[in-house]
Amino acid sequence: MGIDMAKEKFGYCAMDRDLNILCTGSNKKNSIRDSASPVSTLKAIRDHTRPIAIGMESTGIYLLPIYSHLRDAVFHVRS
Repeated sequence: MGIDMAKEKFGYCAMDRDLNILCTGSNKKNSIRDSASPVSTLKAIRDHTRPIAIGMESTGIYLLPIYSHLRDAVFHVRS
């Protein structure tokens, strides 16, 4: 999964090894509430696929809401 962070919004896309899109989202508000949405989807995907690698750009404090949700759900995140 790749996550593109901005000050107020973020977008994401997760693909499998064959480049099939598993989930996607764009223009999500950079908030605690909206950052829970991709985490819920990833939890469901994790049960049916191989381990999920997550990369996100380092944008100072703006990545903290979604980063915290991902880490709490025991995902390994690289920024």
